[in-house]
Amino acid sequence: MLRRAALIFLAASAIVRAAEDDEIVRVAFRGNSYLSVETLGMVFGVREEQYVSERRVERGRQSLLDLYRENGFTGIRIETQIVRRYGLRGGTVVYVDIYEGPPTLVESVDIRHAGLVDEAEVQAAVGSEPGDVWTLTYSDAVRLNLIRLFAEHGYLYAKIEVAEERGERRARLTVNVDEGPRVRVVGVDIEGYEPIIERVIRREIVIREGDYFKASEVFASQRNIYSTGLFTNVGYSIVGEGERSPEVRILFELEPDKTNWVGFELGYTYSESTGSGARFKVSWGDDNLWGNLQRLEVGANFVYAFKTSRFEEELYQAVYREPWLFSVRGLSGRVRLYFERERRTGFSADSFGSDLSLEQRFYDWLTGALGLRLERVNLWEYDIPDLPQEEGYSNTSALFARVGIDTRDNPFNPRSGVYLLPYGEYSGGFLGGDNDFYKLTADLSGHIPLGDHVSIALRGYVGLAAIHHDTGSLPVYERFYAGGAYSVRGFPERSLGPRNARGVNLGGVASLVGNAELRVDIPDSDFSLGFFADTGMVWGEINEMDLADLAVGVGAGLRYVTPIGPVRLDVGFVVAPGEERIVSPFAPEDFTETSDNWELHLAIGHIF
Repeated sequence: MLRRAALIFLAASAIVRAAEDDEIVRVAFRGNSYLSVETLGMVFGVREEQYVSERRVERGRQSLLDLYRENGFTGIRIETQIVRRYGLRGGTVVYVDIYEGPPTLVESVDIRHAGLVDEAEVQAAVGSEPGDVWTLTYSDAVRLNLIRLFAEHGYLYAKIEVAEERGERRARLTVNVDEGPRVRVVGVDIEGYEPIIERVIRREIVIREGDYFKASEVFASQRNIYSTGLFTNVGYSIVGEGERSPEVRILFELEPDKTNWVGFELGYTYSESTGSGARFKVSWGDDNLWGNLQRLEVGANFVYAFKTSRFEEELYQAVYREPWLFSVRGLSGRVRLYFERERRTGFSADSFGSDLSLEQRFYDWLTGALGLRLERVNLWEYDIPDLPQEEGYSNTSALFARVGIDTRDNPFNPRSGVYLLPYGEYSGGFLGGDNDFYKLTADLSGHIPLGDHVSIALRGYVGLAAIHHDTGSLPVYERFYAGGAYSVRGFPERSLGPRNARGVNLGGVASLVGNAELRVDIPDSDFSLGFFADTGMVWGEINEMDLADLAVGVGAGLRYVTPIGPVRLDVGFVVAPGEERIVSPFAPEDFTETSDNWELHLAIGHIF
């Protein structure tokens, strides 16, 4: 009975195996050079997990031959081979061997026009030259490029006809241009701007009534209006285009967005001195104050420690921005007022100050700023003898400059692009005040898509500071710190760098942080995964910087995507604790390390 059951099982397995042997497990293209595997696969139409059919394979081969011939490969030859594999790794492999041969080349492009547009511009707009490989879309590309060029010069109704003459591996194109009338813009109208003062919108429009039509000016005006952030949609139409009128009006149709908002953020934090805590932020803002595009934001940030049952950090601030300062496009003035209270191991500080800056947007991706920072700090409960500093009030006057380069596709949840922010600050000296120091920082990040749902993000940060004139040491509240949810995960907040023998983190004058993160979107959901490796350290002196000292943390996390960035839950594990220098006249045995080898981080927004 047992033997009979075994025979039946083997027979059934053979039947199933035979069926699986006819299933296509791979389609392999070999020898292609001019066309990609993705394009060939779409046209071939034979895919994995289908059952093999010689008729289907032959139909796909003919489709590939047609594709190549349409793209100028008259000598194309394609052979297919169906290979069945048996056994435990059965299935069918379809090999497609492609012998492309030499392609058809463009011998000449003859453009015939009335000379109303400079010949050099016409030739440059074609974007091709003799010797290019002719493709099925070649003529269409030439035609579209010329339509854009002549429309840019006001010939909105230009007709472009392209005739092809193809011989043996040679193609000649003759382009006939009928420019038609040159079109003027006699007016610009706006609809849907009711909540906003009209002149606020009109100053974003670069079209000048009476000038000849330019498509680039229409697109630039549309982009400028949308970049104000006041509208969910900015569309336009050309009134008179349907009648081929030599005089047209541009109508912008706007859909206003809600301009005031309320925000709330909540996160988790942990420090060695105060243990677990909650970080939260509340804010209110209006992006169109008084209907004139001025922006005002007020908010407060808090860190509450469960161990001490008090707020260890408090920040209250108001930020006002005035656009079109001195009636200059892209130039804005910014004023920030703030009060901040910090309670740290070894000191507490109250800071009251203001930042005043001029910011210029040169391009969509390039901005620059110059500003003045004025700050008064009250240092109290100070108990760090390793950093001699007096309690009481001190004043800081500093000039700062920064440049922003931002090509990211989305500032809140980027998948591609680069962000670079160099920053420099000079304090004291001829500016007066009690603190004399320099600061230089640079923050660079890049985002590379690896597929529809996968991207990799890389970041590097460096900070350097030095004192000058009569200042004995960099103030404790101006020093660099590292570790935590926005720096090196796996470590508590501000835990990396030099300490004294009692374990108090002293901060430093040099900092280096590097981050790498693989981000994987979960299809058909608002969730994604992150796998990261972070490294960093802070040094008490610039000449002490050594890559061998770097701490390393790795981990993974879950993100929930929101319009203002993901809610992020990360678990980081310590791989290398780094070299933490003990800087103190006290005996090292007075300090006992108590931190864990892992940390939980809850925050809003990507780390970079």
